[in-house]
Amino acid sequence: MRFLVTGVNGFIGSELKESLTNSGHEVVGISKTGTSGESLTYIGSITDEVFLKNLVTEVNNVDVVIHLAAAKEASIKSRLFETNVYGTELILRTATELRSKQFVLISGVSIYNSGGSEVITEESLPCPKGPYLLTKYLSEQVLVHDRDFSGSKKLIRIPSPVGPKLNSNKIFKKFVESAMLNLNLEVWGDGNRLQNYLDLRDFSDALELLIAHPGQGIWNIAGPREISDKSLANTIIRTTNSSSKIKILNNTLSSQISMPKISTAKIQTDVGMKFVRSIEDTILWVSKGVTK
Repeated sequence: MRFLVTGVNGFIGSELKESLTNSGHEVVGISKTGTSGESLTYIGSITDEVFLKNLVTEVNNVDVVIHLAAAKEASIKSRLFETNVYGTELILRTATELRSKQFVLISGVSIYNSGGSEVITEESLPCPKGPYLLTKYLSEQVLVHDRDFSGSKKLIRIPSPVGPKLNSNKIFKKFVESAMLNLNLEVWGDGNRLQNYLDLRDFSDALELLIAHPGQGIWNIAGPREISDKSLANTIIRTTNSSSKIKILNNTLSSQISMPKISTAKIQTDVGMKFVRSIEDTILWVSKGVTK
């Protein structure tokens, strides 16, 4: 199959490209950063209509469009709306012109933002808080209400993705790096904040199964369980055989909002997805991206 992947040089996009290529698929990429000489990667903005028109002329057609590109949470509000909402509209138009049979939008489970004990399912009511999550939710609405794209529409919501290329400012990678250097693992707050981490290998496996699925709709893809910051730190120390110690900082200003339990029953039922990778497997995989 031939895929068009936006944000192909990003953290998730680069892992997905490698996975799809290893499965024998052809990947055409769009990226705002990178080298223009990269094979089948087009450097430009998803909000640049001229760039996208030229891309359609050169690429001609694709089977599946996977839309990953998005402005980050720290971006100014105008850029958030331009990239995440208007950009999604333009990529949908591009998918139509490329005669794509499927459009897959990657969003986040944080748009539910319940902060409570409710188990998150695909039927949970979104409650996006803040400009970033609002634009992510609006990008979903652009897809849901678009009438021009005639292929199947698939909306995927994920929690915190992890892999070897994860940025070092993220808690998972920071803990792994500290443990491998036998440094203290600094846990902010009381350490009881819960988070769900998605191994990007599971993400790629689930996505390929969904691409083969004839239906359309919304699916959550998540890790097998939630884990507290303190438990994550302990597990990383044990898995990496580190002599590090945990330092609880008890900073009352740090965020203590926990991620509720995320149900993946739908994707398991619909496509037979099995989440077989343990948190220990993921830790060892992430450790391969640490330079000592």
